[in-house]
Amino acid sequence: PPPPAALSLSCPFAFAGFALALPWRLLFALTPPPRVAGGWACFFVALVGIGVITALVGDLAAHMGCCLGMKPAVTAITF
Repeated sequence: PPPPAALSLSCPFAFAGFALALPWRLLFALTPPPRVAGGWACFFVALVGIGVITALVGDLAAHMGCCLGMKPAVTAITF
C-alpha cells in the first residue's frame, strides 16, 4: 500500500479507508507465521481474530437495528 503521505494528497475517501484499516492490519500483523508450531499457532490466532471481528460486527448490527426500530429477524437479514 502507498505511504500515508501519498494518500493525504489523494481523495479523502482513500485516506479514510487507510485510517480505518490500519488498526486491523496492525492487529493481524501479530499473527505468527505458518512455520511456527506447524501452522497451528497461525490457525488459532487467525480463528480468534475472525471470531472477534464477527462478534463486533454482530454487536454493531444489533445496535443499529435497535436504533432504527427494526425487528431482530429483519436486522439479521439486512445487516
